Amino acid sequence: MKIHYAKYNLKPRSFISKHMSLEGILLRYDDSIDVSYSLYHPIASLGDIGIEDYLSDQNSLKRVKELSLSNKESKRIQVSSYKLCKSVEEAMQVEESVVKIKTSSLKDALKALESLENKELILDANAQLMHSDILELEKASILNLRYIEDPVSDSSLTTSLPVGSDFIDYDNYDIKVLKPTGFNHSLGNKLDKPSVVTSYMDHPLGQIIAARYALENKIHDPCGLMTHGLFEENAYSELLSSKGAFIFSDYKKLFELLENERWAEVS
Repeated sequence: MKIHYAKYNLKPRSFISKHMSLEGILLRYDDSIDVSYSLYHPIASLGDIGIEDYLSDQNSLKRVKELSLSNKESKRIQVSSYKLCKSVEEAMQVEESVVKIKTSSLKDALKALESLENKELILDANAQLMHSDILELEKASILNLRYIEDPVSDSSLTTSLPVGSDFIDYDNYDIKVLKPTGFNHSLGNKLDKPSVVTSYMDHPLGQIIAARYALENKIHDPCGLMTHGLFEENAYSELLSSKGAFIFSDYKKLFELLENERWAEVS
């Protein structure tokens, strides 16, 4: 099997994590049976290794091959998705009934719960809340809270709030958040709880692979697959739905774009 790579660079819109890497590589796997495509999108704040180190790691390259998209793909992908919003004010303007908001303080979390009673909320705290904040949230009306993702850094957190586990492996969680294309993310679900799939805020190819993973694993809860809206449009993102459910079916155009990349062989 031969492995080739092609670099890409995403151009961010105004809302994007200051720690997020924008450069990554597309990968092409050529064997005697098939040609398939995957990618690697390093995010430094999550401890991902650099592109050059990654290309020299054969185990990593083989792991990604398992999730690659074959050029024989033809099945239409449609997955229910939630809207990622930068603020409560933006969330109030969108049509989607399920929204996700980054929150780093108790004040932000309470504002979202109080202002968005007509929507189901996912609050992503990135482990920036305190145990005292959780106690205060437990007193609030949380009827519109779908789950709070990684609220604190303590893996043994005990709370009546619905908790989602992303990068912190809580002893108790209600939702397992899976990122199929995330280099440092496990696809395990040791408590066998409901799962939600999200993209790694990577190239649209990664979003398509993540959406296919959700479809194949019968994951029906709204997934976080609309992250191409964080970046300026390109030839790949133009193939994707702009809002609502994640829909993809134009494989012919996708593989034409991939075939025309500037590929170099992995040494």
